Amino acid sequence: MSPSEVQQKMTAQTIFRTLLDRANIISSKYQVKQLHAQILKMEPASPTHLSRLISIYSNFNLLHDSLLLFNTLHSPPVLAYKSIIRCYVANGLLVQSVALFLQMRASGKQPDHHVFPSLLKSCALLSDLKLGESIHGCIIRLGMDFDLYTCNALMNMYGKLQKVIEPALDQNVSLNQARYILPKTNANNTILNQCYRKRNCSYLAEVDRRGSMMDSVKKVFEMMLERDVVSWNTVIAGNAENGKYEEALMLVREMGNDNLKPDSFTLSSVLPIFTEYVDLHKGKEIHAYVIRHGFDNDVFIGSSLVGMYAKCARVEDALLVFNILPQRDSISWNSIIAGCVQNGLFDEGLRFFHQMLKAKVKPVPVSFSSIMPACANLTALHLGKQLHGFIIRGGYDDNIFVSSSLVDMYAKCGWKCRE
Repeated sequence: MSPSEVQQKMTAQTIFRTLLDRANIISSKYQVKQLHAQILKMEPASPTHLSRLISIYSNFNLLHDSLLLFNTLHSPPVLAYKSIIRCYVANGLLVQSVALFLQMRASGKQPDHHVFPSLLKSCALLSDLKLGESIHGCIIRLGMDFDLYTCNALMNMYGKLQKVIEPALDQNVSLNQARYILPKTNANNTILNQCYRKRNCSYLAEVDRRGSMMDSVKKVFEMMLERDVVSWNTVIAGNAENGKYEEALMLVREMGNDNLKPDSFTLSSVLPIFTEYVDLHKGKEIHAYVIRHGFDNDVFIGSSLVGMYAKCARVEDALLVFNILPQRDSISWNSIIAGCVQNGLFDEGLRFFHQMLKAKVKPVPVSFSSIMPACANLTALHLGKQLHGFIIRGGYDDNIFVSSSLVDMYAKCGWKCRE
């Protein structure tokens, strides 16, 4: 090999190493494959270089290419394992991600803090609390329970698992309805009472589990040496969703004392608190903060403000916020519809419902349970029947809230029509 060829090879190797070290330079899947081809042509690639290449493949969610390269490695480094685990999760292959983590541990490799966020996401998506707690134990044993991103992922996992655990209220309602359907015999009453006891025990167990989930979020949060906005938002939202409003507001104040500014997620989490308190003054303070910091175009905050003003019987303010929203999703439409109906503006509620349909926003169960009282109060039986047909076609007729609003609409329309 001539000196010029050696020089060219060394220059190419330097370029490839630079590209591998600075993966953000590569902007397309085509460029990744070009880089891979050139590396194979120029030199026998080291496991470190191939691991970095796997990481770039996984950034573009190229699972097949990542696996082909991964399987060529005799003893894959942690970076390669981490990349494949992340790619598995991105493709919904959750069990495979956990299995690969176990394979990595069996091979004697020590996972770093980049591995656990993807793994904890798998636990949340699998709704597997025991697995999540086992991973948490592994994190503690490896001394990574003080890492910012790992702790944020832990709190997020416990928060999502808490949302999965829903009390079986609908089942209890069904049992209540069964009392009126089944013949009133001693045998039937005994069976129903036994079912109620079992369901109530199950309900209490679920409540305990929800409480323990929130306790786990708090414990992780309190142990953190470093916190960012994501950390604060996770624990604030958790308290707000569980009705612990004082704790949530106190945490917002503490967040400010920690020199961190609330973002759009923080504000959309705390606004419903003032809705529950019907505290218009505090709600307006948050609205002013939203405007000063440029969050007034945010659809989530806008929807929360609409709901807050509507609950405080300030429909004019709710309409002002709704009308300036640059984009509207189903939450913002449902907020203004429910706000109008709750405040007796039934025609306005129906008008917004028609506008939502024209905007090609698909109604959800809460849309129907919100608009049905308008049909009932306006004795719009024909419209109510049309909506009933829409509900059946959409498969929402088994929703307890939609069903009860339908029953109420038919009862009111039938009573008033007879008069």
